[in-house]
Amino acid sequence: MSDWFRLDRTASQEHALHVAADVAHEQRQAHLAVVGDFDCSGEDIERDWVERTGCWSSVTRVLLTHEQVRAYGLPATEGKRGDQRWPAFARCYGFDIEHPVQWEVEALKPGELQRLVLAAVDPYIDRDILAQQIAREEQQRRAWRSSSVGGARRAVSSPRRALRGGEAQQDGLEGQRFLMVPRTRA
Repeated sequence: MSDWFRLDRTASQEHALHVAADVAHEQRQAHLAVVGDFDCSGEDIERDWVERTGCWSSVTRVLLTHEQVRAYGLPATEGKRGDQRWPAFARCYGFDIEHPVQWEVEALKPGELQRLVLAAVDPYIDRDILAQQIAREEQQRRAWRSSSVGGARRAVSSPRRALRGGEAQQDGLEGQRFLMVPRTRA
């Protein structure tokens, strides 16, 4: 039995087990792109997820990092008082232990946030497959327009699914799999 299977059975652990099993079943590398707040809980969520799934070929913290917070001059907000992870986080980055702070992804301008995420996944995009998917999408749009008599609606797939996770081959990613872990409030 794999080490990752021996972990607890909470709802989040069940999800982690499914992700790990899915990645183990794939015949390609799995890359994790992380978008989260820069605070002690954000770092711990990333650490915990990587540890519980244990299946990533690479892990990239796309947003937010200490360097990004400084480079963009993002405003700090008051952190969570009493969080046991704060003192170690504060020491690591040279913050005042008595005054917890945090930086939220939402402090970035939406266009910059989008640019950074797209730049992180760009190396994995197979342009030929993406072009085929875009052509298929346009063909579906034309078919939908020509058959819309009577108000029938048809689903149109999108190559942007690649940024939300899913089958990489269908979405223009060359033999890779991405999972964008949603940010949660603790």
